[in-house]
Amino acid sequence: EPKRKPKLLDDPQDPFAKICDVELAHLDGCRFDVSFRTREGELLQEQPCPMGPGHGPEAVSTFVASATYCMASSLNYYLAKARVVPQELSAKGHAEMRLT
Repeated sequence: EPKRKPKLLDDPQDPFAKICDVELAHLDGCRFDVSFRTREGELLQEQPCPMGPGHGPEAVSTFVASATYCMASSLNYYLAKARVVPQELSAKGHAEMRLT
């Protein structure tokens, strides 16, 4: 039997399909501005349609933002310890979920 190819969850045929992208921009210290690239809205966490109204990012978006923030904030911290002041610091996060 041939091995089944993983299905990307951003398939337009699948209503539960999802790819999540976030962008973080360093403001100061450990503060970052988070932009959710897959949907607009304030940080009101809920499930997308059909399970919820989808007014804000769902759990996977905030998870990716958190992981990206952790890496960017850690980099900023260690740069400061080394007395390196970056001219600009930004980070991008990306997640793909696959059905197997």
